[in-house]
Amino acid sequence: VAFRTCGDALHHHGVNYRTVLAGGHCWMSEPLRAVQFADGTPMNELRSSAEWQDAAAGWCVYDSLRHHAELAGLIYNGFAALTEEHGGVCPAEWHVASRADWEALQAAFGLKGTALKSREWDGTDASGMGLVPGGFRETTGEYVAWGTTAVYWTAEPAGILHSIASGNLPTTHSAHPLNTGASILCVQD
Repeated sequence: VAFRTCGDALHHHGVNYRTVLAGGHCWMSEPLRAVQFADGTPMNELRSSAEWQDAAAGWCVYDSLRHHAELAGLIYNGFAALTEEHGGVCPAEWHVASRADWEALQAAFGLKGTALKSREWDGTDASGMGLVPGGFRETTGEYVAWGTTAVYWTAEPAGILHSIASGNLPTTHSAHPLNTGASILCVQD
């Protein structure tokens, strides 16, 4: 079934993603799990710390445990998240969320992220996003913050990560090197 309107499932490279209208934009309401670029070109899986520290565009699974991918998507380095080669990582007519996209969510649902988080975490899910704390990967290759923080690449400006932490803390934007790893949420163009 083809994607027609926000709220329908979006099929991309063998995975059906939930979509939701939030903050005036149509979002994938679950992190990306694509192991190839939009045009079908495979991406590198970077398992070891040595591979991760290399400058190749790639992805990994938190702690190399596949059930983590099912819960919180894959983790991508900035080289993969921000490239436009091979059509980028999001499906055609979709893009990696920009800072403006995140700011629209914050304007609609507040700065603390509670409405974006799943009820199973410590949120209300008022936005319908149902985000979970999938952690991130340091430049050294170390995995951190599973169960406490959701971290997403921001397409513009490049190298900015959007973080949502457990508790009633404000969401944050901060600059990170491109060999940091984070999840990706795609937004319809």
